Amino acid sequence: MLGYVLPGMFFAAYMCYYMGICIQFVTEKMGMSGTFPLPYAFYVADGILAIVVGYFVSLAVGPILPILGNWLGKPPTIRFLLYLSIASAAISSQFFPYSAATPKRVIMSHSFKTSGTSQIIETEQGDEKKAAVGSGSRQIHLEINLGSLDHIWSTVMNITGPLASWSFAGEKLPKTESVPGGPPSYISRLSGNSLGGRWQFWLEAYSLEPLIIELVVLDQQLDEETQRIIDLFPSWVAVVAGTSYLSTYFV
Repeated sequence: MLGYVLPGMFFAAYMCYYMGICIQFVTEKMGMSGTFPLPYAFYVADGILAIVVGYFVSLAVGPILPILGNWLGKPPTIRFLLYLSIASAAISSQFFPYSAATPKRVIMSHSFKTSGTSQIIETEQGDEKKAAVGSGSRQIHLEINLGSLDHIWSTVMNITGPLASWSFAGEKLPKTESVPGGPPSYISRLSGNSLGGRWQFWLEAYSLEPLIIELVVLDQQLDEETQRIIDLFPSWVAVVAGTSYLSTYFV
């Protein structure tokens, strides 16, 4: 029996190591994909992770499953595992006091709101963003300068107004998005490598009504004040923090 169990244990140990890498990879990708639509939003991610874990666990214990069934199939062993599970659940609740008042994860964002090119509205700190408008025609050439931001996670632009065309996505406009009570708008996410932190593009309007451009930049680099606040949280709280820059332009 020992000659059969030992080779299976080496295979199980390798599969456990490989399972940890795959679970970390899948979890990161699910976090980047965003939220799924209701009513399945709270179950899709858990279901995917359960399938991945179940698959690798079956591969890990498959070769030694006959031996495990012989060991664990006895009534005293089953009762011991049941009592151990109940005791572990009761004891672990005392070490992880998570509730609505003491959450496990906290999302914190330090936001800078700007208007125009460099006017700061709600804070004394921020990075300057510039929009250079070309001629007075309705095809407007713009340049977004992200300045000294080095750890940008996402850059999203929301445009409302009489937009007829743009230089993104093969000059094709996507379907409009809107919130209850709000005007229809076009959303574009800027990705890829920009030219030295500068994005150059053009917008075309079909009337003289101004276009409203709302630019949101999420930066992972934290300033000293945000880091000081993060250090105030207990060690068992996972803090997801970032710095967001919200700018509004009328062109």
